[in-house]
Amino acid sequence: MVGGARGLMPGVLADLRQRCPELDVRLLECDPYPAAELVARGEVDLALVQDWPTVPLSVQEGLSRLDLGTDPVDLLLPAEDELAELVAVPVQRLRGRRWISVPPGNICHDWLVRTLREAGEEPDVRYQVGEFETQIALVAAGLGIGLVPRLGRGALPPGVVARPVVPEPTRRVYALWRTQASRRPAITEALAVMRERSALLGAPAR
Repeated sequence: MVGGARGLMPGVLADLRQRCPELDVRLLECDPYPAAELVARGEVDLALVQDWPTVPLSVQEGLSRLDLGTDPVDLLLPAEDELAELVAVPVQRLRGRRWISVPPGNICHDWLVRTLREAGEEPDVRYQVGEFETQIALVAAGLGIGLVPRLGRGALPPGVVARPVVPEPTRRVYALWRTQASRRPAITEALAVMRERSALLGAPAR
């Protein structure tokens, strides 16, 4: 499996181990772009990936997908920031800010750059880090603001608040596998568990 979300995959893996103890399940975390390529080449069997409506992930012919729901993305900022006083932050208010984001080539970075450019500004990304927890720590230190998916974070530390953005950034979450493998018991069982777990998280499958 590739591209496991922090909020979803631990439960999926635990359920699979309980239901299918003989199944050899392994996890590899990477960005959706290479994840889709690995599935297409047959190097992994199943990927949990995400994309944005404005930055769709290209899915090659021969792959199938199961939509698992959506993952809202919140603005994280220091509690003393003036934007923290707002119930929701219009995207226009994000101009002129220092950003903390994942590195270029990551689908979340691509979305941030595209969104701010459409709002009339080239984003000032000062800190580029791969882990959401590190991004949150940088926000807590007052070094900038960031956009972090809800499935990608745990409890926020003191001094960091989350606010929705208007219009709301939302990731689409889905599973990818090779169509020719659709009848394999391991695939069907894993997909069933993913569907159940996504519903428990409040991201119902469509």
